Amino acid sequence: MAEQPKEQEELKVEQEVTRFVSREGVEAALNQKRTLARADLSELELAEMTLAALDAEAANFRGADLSNSTLAMINLENADFTQAEMSGVQIAAANLENVSFKDARLRGARFSASNVEGCDFTGSDLSETTWIGVNVEGANFTDARTTGARSAAVSWSSADVPPAETPESIAPPPWLPAAIAGLVALVVAIIILARRRR
Repeated sequence: MAEQPKEQEELKVEQEVTRFVSREGVEAALNQKRTLARADLSELELAEMTLAALDAEAANFRGADLSNSTLAMINLENADFTQAEMSGVQIAAANLENVSFKDARLRGARFSASNVEGCDFTGSDLSETTWIGVNVEGANFTDARTTGARSAAVSWSSADVPPAETPESIAPPPWLPAAIAGLVALVVAIIILARRRR
């Protein structure tokens, strides 16, 4: 039997897929700090789970229930959330480049400081979502429902197909300018006091 070149062996290892059949199996993997890259978590009930500081590149969450879950500081590049239940999910500091959210239910979800470049939101329910500081460049929002959605620091025009109904801009709270002015005054006072002590 001929020996396989090292490149082919590495390729086979990279293509291995771990299939999870229960929430408990996923929790055990997370406790062992294992990666979820290329893992198959399709159709699993993962509601209210926290997935943080994790590599889950190209993971399959197709049809999974992630409602009210938290996805933070996570790499989900090329993952598949097609038809996933994600209502109320919190997504922060996440790389979601080229992720499929086709027909996913994200009602009330919150996206913040995340990258959704090249994502496909075709037919997804984005009603009442909040978007703050999100990169939507090249994303596709064809037939996505954005009723009641709000956003700040999002350039919707950079999307490949922007939402038909652009999310309403979030106005800063009326107390924010006073808080910023107070913070600036405090910093100036600290600088003046520090100079007087010299």
